[in-house]
Amino acid sequence: MRASSPNFSFLQEYDQSLFNQAIHAEKYCLTDPVYALTRLRLFGELLAKNVAARFNLSFDERTSQNDLLRELKYQNIIDARYGMLFHNIKNSGNTAVHEGKGTISDALTCLRYAHLLAIWYYRVFKDKTFRAAPFEPPAAPENIENKLKQQLEQVVLENQQLKKQVVDTEKISEEEKARRLAVEKEKRELWQKLQQAEAETLPPAAQDQAATADYQSVISELKSESGEKSDNDFKTAIEASRAEADNLCLTEAETRKLIDQQLRDAGWEADTSTIRYSVGVRPEKNRNKAIAEWPTGSGPADYVLFVGLQPLAVVEA
Repeated sequence: MRASSPNFSFLQEYDQSLFNQAIHAEKYCLTDPVYALTRLRLFGELLAKNVAARFNLSFDERTSQNDLLRELKYQNIIDARYGMLFHNIKNSGNTAVHEGKGTISDALTCLRYAHLLAIWYYRVFKDKTFRAAPFEPPAAPENIENKLKQQLEQVVLENQQLKKQVVDTEKISEEEKARRLAVEKEKRELWQKLQQAEAETLPPAAQDQAATADYQSVISELKSESGEKSDNDFKTAIEASRAEADNLCLTEAETRKLIDQQLRDAGWEADTSTIRYSVGVRPEKNRNKAIAEWPTGSGPADYVLFVGLQPLAVVEA
């Protein structure tokens, strides 16, 4: 029986393993965001291996996701922004796996990043004319607590604004608008079916190793095929991958979250939602803080970096 996904159905015929991880993340992003993040972590790992194999890069089961992503960027196969999507999914997934931590907001953000990566993957390697419908977040269920409901509604609002931005930019026809509305309605119905489905036993973490092992046959076949490709074939594929960077559309909140992660990776305390001037956060001795919305003479700066009490730099999103 075919599973139905509000956002990843296009992957099912092309890559069943990636689809399986994505639909599990969709199904549990509201009820068990930690588990959803572990699925997205595996999604990112399998996808990175898939892409690396297509370009005949050298790696094995001991190669870390960090090293693989570094090589993909070094070879110009993925640009910095797509690299950040991969890294954000990895880092949030690591926190879920090793610390058992993850919020609905984290899960929805990473689900949206996975959707962007899935579209990029499909357009570059399967069909460059493919036009995916916009990402559709779930509606808040009635029994969700108020704070989480507000977070979810904010995600929905940002997504609606992004859709409007895309429509305004593309100046699409009334017929296309009607088609997209019909697709959005279908996605909302699929979300309802997912949320109403009977609870399933969550696959144990040990099955991650099995999923990775099963995917090895796909990787081996891709490596074999890439070994027969010419340098010109790789060049054409890299150009297609880099061209897709121009189609990447992020909400302001998503952009901020990616920058937050970059700052954290560089050793700064950064979280736009909580480390902000407007909520009373100030510099402290012996702490390196990236404080958002810091007031300046020309308006609030997106971030000001403080080493202890000393301002070091301004970062604009």
